[in-house]
Amino acid sequence: MDRIIFDFETETFTAENDDGSIQQKIPGLKNSRERILADAGIMMMDASEMGDLFRQFQDVTLDQEEFFEKLMEKILDHIKSQYHDSLN
Repeated sequence: MDRIIFDFETETFTAENDDGSIQQKIPGLKNSRERILADAGIMMMDASEMGDLFRQFQDVTLDQEEFFEKLMEKILDHIKSQYHDSLN
């Protein structure tokens, strides 16, 4: 099994496979967190933006269609905000 671990708190990179592991301290790794996650296809969002939508859906002030519509709109807005205006 292959495993790669980025520990942003300790700024340590670890690579493991069936033959063993190697660990490397990388000063400044925590400053590369967003870029590394984005390169891995991981999108980080502030969940508080979604909290209101979930509460409205639970309180039945939004029906399912409105909920998904607004949820997708927030996600798309977040994705677009990650790129320069000229690309949107």
